[in-house]
Amino acid sequence: MDTINIQVLDDIGSDHLPILTTLHQPCSRMFERKTRWKFKKANWSRFKETTDYLLTAIKPTGDDPNLLCSQITEGILKAAADCIPRGCRIAYKPFWNTNIEQAVKTRQEAIKQIEKNPTTENKILYNRTSAIVKKKVKAAKKEKMDENV
Repeated sequence: MDTINIQVLDDIGSDHLPILTTLHQPCSRMFERKTRWKFKKANWSRFKETTDYLLTAIKPTGDDPNLLCSQITEGILKAAADCIPRGCRIAYKPFWNTNIEQAVKTRQEAIKQIEKNPTTENKILYNRTSAIVKKKVKAAKKEKMDENV
């Protein structure tokens, strides 16, 4: 029985052809993605009301400061869970847009042309499309950085 399967995939945008190696063995550990708070989509007025309500309900006893600290932390996290959405994106690129997406598709078509017909003209076309992608990505990154500063 084959326990390893090897397959060459299409270009994923790095100008290289990735190789998918599949091992047919049971997986012993599963990893969960780490979710992050989406602060831009938070309902801050509701968060304020919820934290005010939860924190005023805490009665400090004065015996154990660690208990008080854990109650405050628990109240803030409960309010956050109710009012701030969470999510996880793999390799999120805030600068990515439709222009870059189209340029990458054009570059992938140029790569396929080189694979089918490796001529000088096709190589020049690929180099040009690759330069266009790099230029658009650099400009989009700069624009996004200027937005945030």
